[in-house]
Amino acid sequence: MALLKSTQWGLLRKVEELGIAITPASNVQTFAGRGVQGDVAAEPCSIGSMHWLGLPAGDLQVSAQEFVAQDLSVVVVYQDAIVVGVIGLSDQVDPDVVSSVAQLKQMHINPIIISGDSRHNVERVANSVGIEKFYAEVSPEQKLQLVNAAINAEEYVAMVGDGVNDAAALAAAHLSIAMGDGTDVAASAADIVLLRSNMQAAVDAIRLSRATMRTIKANLVWAFGYNVAAIPLAMLGLLNPMLAAGAMAFSSVFVVTNSLRLRRFSPVT
Repeated sequence: MALLKSTQWGLLRKVEELGIAITPASNVQTFAGRGVQGDVAAEPCSIGSMHWLGLPAGDLQVSAQEFVAQDLSVVVVYQDAIVVGVIGLSDQVDPDVVSSVAQLKQMHINPIIISGDSRHNVERVANSVGIEKFYAEVSPEQKLQLVNAAINAEEYVAMVGDGVNDAAALAAAHLSIAMGDGTDVAASAADIVLLRSNMQAAVDAIRLSRATMRTIKANLVWAFGYNVAAIPLAMLGLLNPMLAAGAMAFSSVFVVTNSLRLRRFSPVT
């Protein structure tokens, strides 16, 4: 869910607290919607969802079930085909998301959450930020299907994402926006990559694009209006050449000055 803070820094802090050495992985393979596997210290390791790796047994199974009961997203860790741990991930909503969602609604944009997380977790986040419509436990293929369905219904779709699972849907949307701290795959599939990785930056990008289009339309109306009025007068000899030259110069100054107003655009920080 692009509305949420990344969990990677929280995991790294926990690893440091436990005193576990961080060893780089090699031969890493990503399985969209499932997890990641690779070699760590010459041993094959995997980390991913319980749907992919299965529910562990014994004490780890109890821990996993407790995480599920707490509406946490559970991932399982395997080392050399042996389950060695389970991790419960909790999403923290950025403080500015509620305001960002409200701004989107004011612009007549209907925000929807599409996430692979559990239904309880996604529903909790949606309720906390004021989003009525959401999809949970969605695979990358299903995300693409939802985007295509909206496009086929003649709706304009803007997709905001940051992960490998979002890449296909980002590529299919009319407008795709990737978070700056997301994956390279998401960034390469997006039309816009945000330097500020939060929802307010996405809202500001839309606001700026709308202000730019308003300016372009105003400039076109002035340019066409000037020519429609001045050319017939000049053809009939009713327009003094000096006056026409001055009016043309004023037209250019107006267009440039009107465009420079965009420099006053101020993003919400």
